[in-house]
Amino acid sequence: MNIFDLLDGDLNLCNEYKILMKLFREPYYQYEDIFLSSSLHKLFSNKISEWKYRGTAITTDDILNKLELKRYTNESDAFNDILKLIQLILNIKLFLENYYEDIGDYVIFDNINKILEKINYEIYQEEDRILLIPKNIEVLEVINTTTKELKLLLVEYLNFEIIDDVLAKKRILNDISFELEHKRKDYNQINKSLTENIFHLFNKINIRHNNKEGKRKNEVVSKMNDKELIYWYDKTYDMIIYLINQEKNNKNMREVKELISKIENAN
Repeated sequence: MNIFDLLDGDLNLCNEYKILMKLFREPYYQYEDIFLSSSLHKLFSNKISEWKYRGTAITTDDILNKLELKRYTNESDAFNDILKLIQLILNIKLFLENYYEDIGDYVIFDNINKILEKINYEIYQEEDRILLIPKNIEVLEVINTTTKELKLLLVEYLNFEIIDDVLAKKRILNDISFELEHKRKDYNQINKSLTENIFHLFNKINIRHNNKEGKRKNEVVSKMNDKELIYWYDKTYDMIIYLINQEKNNKNMREVKELISKIENAN
């Protein structure tokens, strides 16, 4: 194995987190080797009062503390911590571009791109904020063909911060269900069985209604723990993506048939 293989090998996320935090906090070099007198950390602190997502934070360290992002991380937290740090830095970059030129020249962003490529995540920008989602071709194809409201919900469901958050996933699926309700008749024509199954899950696995207790209680669902519910919520999400994709594919097939018909009739 040569040095290039070693340098481009598997990532140690704890080490990468430490490097990113160092690059974020300290002045560093641009690609042109011009020394920067201010770090991203300091530049952001100078403008933080104007960032509408700051909550009550008044310094960059307030933000880091609120997100529980320390100078170092450990193996068990490294994946989640590095994604939180990257998401914060990218949103800071997006915000600071309103005030400074060449923010993208910081070497930290080159490192971020390489890390995201290695862990198979990508950047999704929705207006003035950035989310990180796993690379998924089917989902990307779907979100580019849906309404703005549904698109954001589908992206939010993939956000790494709610991977194990059963309440957040329940809330998003509930909101998705009402977005899909408007086109339920259309989806029935596309795939009636799949559509019925999806809405059955909306109504029966503690998404739209309380199926854990009360008059809508279901004995099977009431015994499910959070991990089991998340498993079925993720299955429901996958089915939604498949259904919307099928709608797009059916449209493509109709357009192709129309083209073929025109070609054949032209002869």
